[in-house]
Amino acid sequence: MDAFLRDAEQILETAVAAQSGPAEHLIAVLRSGSLRMLSEVTGWSLSALAMEYGASAVYRVIRRASQVRVEAWSLGRTCTLTRELPARAFSAHQFAMRLLQAA
Repeated sequence: MDAFLRDAEQILETAVAAQSGPAEHLIAVLRSGSLRMLSEVTGWSLSALAMEYGASAVYRVIRRASQVRVEAWSLGRTCTLTRELPARAFSAHQFAMRLLQAA
């Protein structure tokens, strides 16, 4: 397995383990080797973002209620990795409040 796919998998694992975070953010690996975290990049393609920031690789992390997805781009290569999030455990109080709200 090459570094591009390995990095995408590690980013996905980290995002899943975090259990919270922004709905969408981007990690750009600059040609210098440094990392740049970006937000509010909706509407940009990964290749366009790589050109804009001089990145050799770009990883978009998208978090939804039940899923985390990593879209990755590096020098013309792409991959998308998805992981379903486990159902959250609720306390008895939280469960009761949800039942009352549904009624």
